[in-house]
Amino acid sequence: VYSNNDAKKEEKKVPELIYLLFTYLTRHIDLLPAELHHIAETEGAPRAVCDYISGMTDHYATEKFKELFIPGAWKDGK
Repeated sequence: VYSNNDAKKEEKKVPELIYLLFTYLTRHIDLLPAELHHIAETEGAPRAVCDYISGMTDHYATEKFKELFIPGAWKDGK
């Protein structure tokens, strides 16, 4: 729950961000930290991804989203 006005304005975006991270990471378990691979194998990918996302800070979650979904700049304009 956010109390800062600027953060409050962004709060409505959070469920979609979490949904997209969850959906993508559930399909790409290899991107999870190594310590979660055993959980994915024994309890399923959704459980491992939930554990991963639940441990993220707001900043880390948005940075991970950018890393996974926002194209980076190409060198030499290519």
